[in-house]
Amino acid sequence: MKEKMTIVTLRNLAKKGKWDKVDETLPDVCNDPKYIHWAVQEGLESRNSKEVDLAASILEKAKLRKNQFGEIAPLLSGALHRNIDNYGGFRAACALAAHGLPDKYRGEVLAVLDKKLSDRDVQDIAREYLSKIKKRQ
Repeated sequence: MKEKMTIVTLRNLAKKGKWDKVDETLPDVCNDPKYIHWAVQEGLESRNSKEVDLAASILEKAKLRKNQFGEIAPLLSGALHRNIDNYGGFRAACALAAHGLPDKYRGEVLAVLDKKLSDRDVQDIAREYLSKIKKRQ
């Protein structure tokens, strides 16, 4: 059995921009309560935009209960606004969209996703979420 990567190691990879390795690891850790706790309690509030990106990515992929997501959604919205011009804000928008996009966040999430359609690094992800949102209407 392969050993789970520690949150410290994952944070360091994110800070170094090793997103291929981070993305490869997320499915193994995203539902671990320790990682979710870090993402909510520390990651979304970090001053390091790459840590915010990581925290939002964990929450985007996590299987969250509806009431659990209801408590986390305002924190994601705050992270989105504090990181509006970087990938942390984009990933916070993705996390909100991944969990049903409550109406009160709809406008801000759509604006961020629309803006990223011109960013080659994430335009496919933005397009995919926009498509899912339109199908839910």
